[in-house]
Amino acid sequence: MSQFLKSTWLLMTLVHVVMLGCAHGTQNENATTPQAPNARFSTTCEDTFLKFEDDEVLAEVNGEVITGKDINEDLDADATQTWRTYCETMHGLRSDALEKRVRIALIEAAARKASLSLGEWLENIQAEAQKPTDEQVEQFYKDEVPNGVPPLEDIREEVVTYLSQKLVQEHLEATLGALYEGAVIKKTMPSVAPPAIAFSNPPGAPTLGMAKAPVVITIFSDFECPYCTKMAEIINEVLQARAKKVRAVFRHFPLSFHPNAFDAAVFATCAHHQNGFQAFHDALFTQAADLSRKGLWLLAEAQGLDRDQMEACVNSDGMREVVEFDVAEGRRMGVRGTPTLYINGAEYRGDRTAGAIIEHIDRLEPK
Repeated sequence: MSQFLKSTWLLMTLVHVVMLGCAHGTQNENATTPQAPNARFSTTCEDTFLKFEDDEVLAEVNGEVITGKDINEDLDADATQTWRTYCETMHGLRSDALEKRVRIALIEAAARKASLSLGEWLENIQAEAQKPTDEQVEQFYKDEVPNGVPPLEDIREEVVTYLSQKLVQEHLEATLGALYEGAVIKKTMPSVAPPAIAFSNPPGAPTLGMAKAPVVITIFSDFECPYCTKMAEIINEVLQARAKKVRAVFRHFPLSFHPNAFDAAVFATCAHHQNGFQAFHDALFTQAADLSRKGLWLLAEAQGLDRDQMEACVNSDGMREVVEFDVAEGRRMGVRGTPTLYINGAEYRGDRTAGAIIEHIDRLEPK
């Protein structure tokens, strides 16, 4: 392995792992965290919510008082969403910081067990990692390198360096996984994650997957949203991978700037009344469907839906109200775009991949 790769990788890893430990060991133990007067540390999300007392007088205009209740009503939705975002961000930062410390402790213990310094242990990881083959280098250049880049012969060293770093990182992650398996880890850090939003999916809402699966993914989606098309594929992967554990409940959130999204939602709702939601849902998302009224009727016919029942349903106010109810419920919960996911009532803000969602689900406490 080239000296460039060795120094680059060690610098990356040691800065990430070792320097944090050094900083911890050299900090001033007598230093105190600056605090505002009468401040206290918060250990739950609820402790951080800022709200005026309802009878608190905040201003007077020509003798008319403006109270905390007036302001609280105006701020309710935005303040709640901002508070939840703050708690979610802090929960993520604290969890990441703790996870980093756990990883450091595992690596340090492994190095001590092998009678090696931290640097020596990391060098061993580097030496043990597989080296990229010529076939891997050529395939990477073919699949990943954009047009206009110099020929492979001119940049082979850079490609080999990149793939070597990637293989070393994968080997380090695999080694850490094995260390996790053999360690006794007990995390007692208080959670500052916001509480799950108090909402329930209406009876009879379209459900994908096993009806009584314990983990519920609620998806606010728009049939004209390209990101929702990709999310539909991802959710199908999740449902296949965790068929007995996960179900997905579909909620409509057609965006105002998508001219055909509301009609598509109404048609899908009517398809649901003929037990045809999943097929109609999949067709809308996977066949680059024409979402005009004409296109929706053609799709309904292709799905074998009863024309008379569809006409009566599509033209009824009740089906539009179902879609409008979902939109109102989404706004109450802070939905601002699509797709938005809630897993057992808590908004999911992780990576939008099947693997990341499955990993998140597997970490949930059993109910």
